[in-house]
Amino acid sequence: MYLQAVVLIFHGSQDQRHNEQAKALAEAVGAGYAFMETEPKFTGGLGIPMFIADGEDYRKALKVATVKSPPLLRWPGF
Repeated sequence: MYLQAVVLIFHGSQDQRHNEQAKALAEAVGAGYAFMETEPKFTGGLGIPMFIADGEDYRKALKVATVKSPPLLRWPGF
């Protein structure tokens, strides 16, 4: 049985602190990470979009994601 690596897909930013925090979050939960707008870009795996709200960027990530999860504001209890 082949298990795909879980990859959290973030927007990505020119602000390196944002990107480092996204990387740290992914590593803390044992997942990989990728960005839509900066490197490393999403190239495959079990992609899960990690966006706060719906919008154009979220919808772009949703197109390439394997798991079609809603933005965080629509998660129960968030």
